[in-house]
Amino acid sequence: MRLWQYLVTSLIGFALFGGAGCSKQQEEEPAETPKPPAVDISRPQPYQAADAELNAAIQSARDTLESFVAESMNNDSSGSAFTVKVHAATGKGEEDLWLTGIAKDGEHYTAVVESDPKVLTDEFPMGTEVRFGAGEVVEWHYFKDDKVIGAQVTRILRQRMTPEQRTEHDVIYPFPFE
Repeated sequence: MRLWQYLVTSLIGFALFGGAGCSKQQEEEPAETPKPPAVDISRPQPYQAADAELNAAIQSARDTLESFVAESMNNDSSGSAFTVKVHAATGKGEEDLWLTGIAKDGEHYTAVVESDPKVLTDEFPMGTEVRFGAGEVVEWHYFKDDKVIGAQVTRILRQRMTPEQRTEHDVIYPFPFE
């Protein structure tokens, strides 16, 4: 009878302690898949538009980029939806991309593609992390006190729109630019 009790006790012990060990292995989180490196779109020469007024607005965005990044990283900021537009160029074409989650990376910046590209769909699907320099920045904006801050290029383009085009634009982007 003692042998039988020993076997039952051993089996119960194995079930309790051995099973707990197996369960613990199953509960452990799988190792994180390494994040792919950011796609670097920085280039030696800054992007230039074909229009002097737009180039001035683009330069203004670049000149104030550091304050924009500081505000976006300020936990006490009352601003929201911090977004930067960069110009990306590959062998397949060129496109402006809207990015969020901007961070400083030495002399460069990183952020994540927020918009669905129309031309560079394979290279920059939504969620792709991008590394860029100030020379790729076209504009930036965020919202504070129900107003758009920044958006220098968009403001110029809105002025050039017909009343009908501006109405269509305002349906898509229903926040005040004035």
